Amino acid sequence: MLASKATDTAEALVEFCEDKGLPFRKAFSSEHLSRLFEKHKIDFRDRIMPPDVTLMAFCSQLIDKDRSCKEAVSRINHDRDIQGLAKASSSTSAYCQARAKLPLGLIRDLARDTARFLEEESDRSWFWHERHLKIIDGSTLSMPDTAANQERWPQHGKQQEGVGFPIMRVVAVTSYATGGILDFAYGPWRGKETGEHALARQVLDSLKNRDVLLADRYYCSYFFIASLRAKDVDLVTRIHGARDYDFRSGIKLGIGDHVVELQKPPKPCWMDKAEYDGIPSTLTVREVKVDGSGEEEIVVVTTLIDPVEYSRSELASVYKKRWHIELDLRSIKSVMGMDILSCKTPDMIEKEVWTYISSYNIIRQLICQAASKHEIEPRTISFTGALQTFNVYQAGFRFCDTETNRRMYESMLDLIASHRIGNRPGRKEPKAVKRRPKAYAKLTVPRGEWR
Repeated sequence: MLASKATDTAEALVEFCEDKGLPFRKAFSSEHLSRLFEKHKIDFRDRIMPPDVTLMAFCSQLIDKDRSCKEAVSRINHDRDIQGLAKASSSTSAYCQARAKLPLGLIRDLARDTARFLEEESDRSWFWHERHLKIIDGSTLSMPDTAANQERWPQHGKQQEGVGFPIMRVVAVTSYATGGILDFAYGPWRGKETGEHALARQVLDSLKNRDVLLADRYYCSYFFIASLRAKDVDLVTRIHGARDYDFRSGIKLGIGDHVVELQKPPKPCWMDKAEYDGIPSTLTVREVKVDGSGEEEIVVVTTLIDPVEYSRSELASVYKKRWHIELDLRSIKSVMGMDILSCKTPDMIEKEVWTYISSYNIIRQLICQAASKHEIEPRTISFTGALQTFNVYQAGFRFCDTETNRRMYESMLDLIASHRIGNRPGRKEPKAVKRRPKAYAKLTVPRGEWR
């Protein structure tokens, strides 16, 4: 079973009988959160919307289908009504002001710590070769078209002013074992030091000694590989399209399997000379040709050199696990709704992003606890099914006695574990939709001009 730190958030949900009301109430009254409040000097003066209630309401708002501030205020008033307290105003003003006062560092620390505790204390049978397997990838998010958001995260250069939306480029590191988002970096989609590699360098601290990182071909870069090896982290990726390979060269390990020495490229403009001089002049990597399931030929590049410990078939299998981060990003973007953010200012956009990640990681905790109880891997459980199950059950926790809550909690875990994902290796689906969109005219000029 998972250790106490990782399950503190999830198991505490059964104790709603003591503080019936908002989901996550007990999850956000743990000793860990108390330390975070102290660290960030949170003021707990008596008020209608103290920081803990505001944070719970913010998380609850983002996992709800409605996701509106008005719904969050209604949830707070329901919470106060159950506790016998006077209702707050139905206006969203006080709630929005309280959200704005939450320190960004508090929400960010909560998101990272939740995933880190879960990773550290997860079942070792979920690991790969007794090593932590982590995955990195990039994506983009959009947000309301306000002047402040456009200044921080400009829209695409090919879009007319007043027509497009601000774009945030993001890079995430997730755990293969738990599915939790370990770290997250973001910036504008264009400009100096805003590329995916630049953002990836910001999340390298989430990688530890002897981790194995999975990445797509974009990360098959000499300097990125060198930065990982400096941390004793191994990489499994796909050869970059601009690189050539020749299995007649290097040290042959088998058919379509050899070890080669990479030569250090010239210094890039973004790197200072001292850093460049500290990078080794050569890197040893292994190139392995693997079955692409009918696709174009795939060559995997890795720093896992030993052919006995890491066979060709194992490398082919583990590279295919890289697809899980696409599913993780889809879960938080499409299923939870982070694809299109809703806040109007850059400061609140950042808090919204990290609150999404906190909520996502808490649902991942429930998945891991259900997997541990039923002795299966978390990756075999549907995130969408877990989120739907939690949204149904959390309302019932508010009105039951302790024993009923615990029985319902165990039942919830059983139901979460029943939402299994089929094993469909090599599955292909066209990126096409059958149902046609509504035939609205396209807005090609600013709305004021259009009117």
